[in-house]
Amino acid sequence: MQKDKIKLLLLEITALLSQDSTEAEVKIKDGVMSCPFCGGEPEVKNFNSMSGSQWMVRCQCGGHRGTSQTRGAAIDKWNLRG
Repeated sequence: MQKDKIKLLLLEITALLSQDSTEAEVKIKDGVMSCPFCGGEPEVKNFNSMSGSQWMVRCQCGGHRGTSQTRGAAIDKWNLRG
């Protein structure tokens, strides 16, 4: 639990440091940062594929960062900026 709080705090700090006056505010909900493309709130989805269970974070605008084998890995991939 302590690690999760630290991870969220680091995400918030990273988002704040990477902002300039023209960027929209980065929001974090349940450990998932807002969409870097439209600023919207993405969804974490689980689905079955031919290679087994897969996770993806996807926004309504179509933005995504690909699939991962775990929920946490999908969120980490999504939150990676730059």
